[in-house]
Amino acid sequence: MTGRRRLASVGASLLVAIALTGPGGTAAADEGDMLLTEDFEDGVANGWAPQGGTWAVVDVGGDSVYRATYNDGGATTLTATAGSSTWSDYAVEAVLTSANDANAIALRGRYRDANNTYALSLNTSTNTLSLSARVNGTSTTLDTAAATLDTGVAYRVGLRMDGDAITGYLNGTEVLAATDASLVAGRVMVGGYSKSNFSVDDVIVTDLRPTPAGDRYITPTGAGTRDGSSWANAFQGDRAGGLQRAWEATGPASTLHVGSGTYTTPQTLIMSSGGQSVTALKTLTGVNTGGGLPTFVGDFSLANQVQRQLIEVPVGVSHWRVRDLAVENYFYGIMARGQHVGVRIDNFDVTNSSDAIYLWGLPSGSSGDPATASHDIVITGGDYLNFTKSAVRFRNGNYLASVIDTRADAGGQANWLPGNFPLGFRVGDSGQASNVIEHDIVFQDVVSRNGYHEAGTSYWNGDGFTAERRARNITYVRARAFDSTDGGFDDKSTNPAYIDTVAFGNKRNYRIWSSGGAQFFGAIGAYSIDRGGSGDSVGLWAGAGTAVVDAYYSTFTNNAHAEIRLEDAVRVDIHDSIMAKTNGTALYTITGTGPLTVHDSEEYIAGVQGTDPQFVAPQAGWEGGTNAFDSRVYGTTKGYHSSGEHDTPYTVDSGTSSLALGVYDDASVTVTVVDAGGQPVADPQLVVWYSEAGDVARLLSARGATAQVQGLTAGATEIVAVYKGEKLRIPVTVTG
Repeated sequence: MTGRRRLASVGASLLVAIALTGPGGTAAADEGDMLLTEDFEDGVANGWAPQGGTWAVVDVGGDSVYRATYNDGGATTLTATAGSSTWSDYAVEAVLTSANDANAIALRGRYRDANNTYALSLNTSTNTLSLSARVNGTSTTLDTAAATLDTGVAYRVGLRMDGDAITGYLNGTEVLAATDASLVAGRVMVGGYSKSNFSVDDVIVTDLRPTPAGDRYITPTGAGTRDGSSWANAFQGDRAGGLQRAWEATGPASTLHVGSGTYTTPQTLIMSSGGQSVTALKTLTGVNTGGGLPTFVGDFSLANQVQRQLIEVPVGVSHWRVRDLAVENYFYGIMARGQHVGVRIDNFDVTNSSDAIYLWGLPSGSSGDPATASHDIVITGGDYLNFTKSAVRFRNGNYLASVIDTRADAGGQANWLPGNFPLGFRVGDSGQASNVIEHDIVFQDVVSRNGYHEAGTSYWNGDGFTAERRARNITYVRARAFDSTDGGFDDKSTNPAYIDTVAFGNKRNYRIWSSGGAQFFGAIGAYSIDRGGSGDSVGLWAGAGTAVVDAYYSTFTNNAHAEIRLEDAVRVDIHDSIMAKTNGTALYTITGTGPLTVHDSEEYIAGVQGTDPQFVAPQAGWEGGTNAFDSRVYGTTKGYHSSGEHDTPYTVDSGTSSLALGVYDDASVTVTVVDAGGQPVADPQLVVWYSEAGDVARLLSARGATAQVQGLTAGATEIVAVYKGEKLRIPVTVTG
């Protein structure tokens, strides 16, 4: 135990020099915390994930090393990985000893997977050190250097990654340097090709990130000392890793302020830390410092769909807010990997993307405890333009989420290429495990339009809103869908509710498969358009052997073919509604099983049957907000009405006249429902609840006679109980 332990001791001191000294010898402040140290002297390799060959801690001359040995006929790539995928700026060193000139072993950093990593490689057969970047499976040599390298000799190699400055060291001396912005975070890895053996020892990883403290500031070019402590000393943001370094310097429950300007260098922020609690969020916010809100521009295009996200949130990072930012040309605006609590996304605009916001409930491939899936999510005020897949996607178990006052425009035919499949606002996935359910998600005052897809003579997809079967209690409040090549709303979920919704100009304005029963209150579907492909174009489609629909005080008018089509539906009941055509001879098309029953409704075909409802100012281009489709004949007694109120035979009442809540306090509210004769109804479980301001207070449970209400932020709102079109409003005040 002489020579090797002395080398490790000397190497440790060299590591400090490498970690704290940047290229050119400039000291970096507030750095040097150890992320990992491993000398294997305890005889185990805890925390390491080996692949290929046989890995074992063995004794060599009184020193413990981690040895990889090739197995005859087995894999020739022998690697071991450690650390966190969220590590960004750090220095890693290790002692490597190769037993054979044919070995090609390396020290790797920012390792995301086998196709994305930096590598410092030793080649004893050519006496060469090389620094390379492998990105999406393509390797690029960044720098090389000649060095005397022998088998059986221990070499301390180091890899320093600080923003886009990538530096390689041999025995404490800088020998390689490059600038590269391809990779921003990842684990460490040792190993490579071997049909012999090699060993690893004395691994040390040192954090180069600044110590998080308080608010920080960032502008495209930076200012002053560029330590982020103020606008006068803002971090430089328009550089690889610019956002990353600034976020990691921002304290918990603090704010990173992003100044005006265009940030043109493609980058990804790995949001490795969040806030402290639901009332102490860590925030990324844009600020108009004189040139409008900041805009981040990436390298995605319709023709070259580079898979880069502006913000990636690792599994489990919670209590974060992103607001007042514009994003252009990124595959994802935000990719959140799952198990997040307390998420707020406000005024986050995304143009030209695959998915503007993509939220995993449980991580991809997981079917764990559904209660640990992402929840307490509020998205407000964003505009999502020219996406190829989704504006907002919830997948694999999200719950208690609200999307409020946002607008999505997929771009129509001009933004479509074969392979694109725009679905607007999207809930769930057909491949989810049976115990993983997206539930209690609200879309309120949300608009989705221009989902476009082509499939020749087959059925064309492209929707405004979609919900899959493994979803329940989805509530649409004044949501509107226009001009998609398939469904305005395409819904397979259980117990969805449509309240004062609008769907115009889609192939099938409402396409309902819901087995648990879909309820419509004051909805309108009109002027559907058949842009191509198979299938008819209707106001309401229900089928697939599963659909159950009850529509109250709704209107279906002047759709391209039928107003309502049943295609093997279980049943559809229409109550106090208006079905009207100014041309044609049939309101309904029914194939297969399932009855359509119309109750106390107007069924009008000009010159054929019924009474003209005399809409105030009907037109195909109407998008809501006026009384154009109020009936002069029936007022609030039949069909859609712009007031959202209807003259029903029911009374909804509650012993609770108002509620006062603190932030994150909750309370239960119960209603009673009686019919025109004063008798309790037999089905109070059909009551649907919503909040008029879902970002102030929300419903923890939104179905049935009793609801649970929770305050979210200080303000005033009303919670509304709806039973077959009748509404009861209860004022709510949230303080704190």
